[in-house]
Amino acid sequence: MISTFMDFAYAAHAVVELILGALKLRGRYAHEAPGSRSGKSKMYVRHHAASLLAHALLGALVLHAGLVDTRVGQGASLVLATFHGGAVGAAFTAWAGGELPSWKVFVPHSPFAIIFLVHALGSAAPS
Repeated sequence: MISTFMDFAYAAHAVVELILGALKLRGRYAHEAPGSRSGKSKMYVRHHAASLLAHALLGALVLHAGLVDTRVGQGASLVLATFHGGAVGAAFTAWAGGELPSWKVFVPHSPFAIIFLVHALGSAAPS
């Protein structure tokens, strides 16, 4: 049973990343036509897929073990905040170069970056 906001955030994050990671295993992004990428380029998309699936697994394991509101959970939140914050930074750089619409800077990574950072910096029960 999901008892806290962070439990819900961890569960939602795991589901979203699991779905997005699974979709990227095909070697292309949703907006791309099949066959539009070279083999090497597909490899990079699949590498991105593996990182999303790993983050989904990290969150699911922390949630399943009941460790969300412990130091272990805060450590996992720091990892997830770093990943999503890095994605925001990459999107900002692309936006600044005129290569990305402004809304893509904030969606979908900013909410997760903020939620996980706030959790990582808060106080937790000893683990």
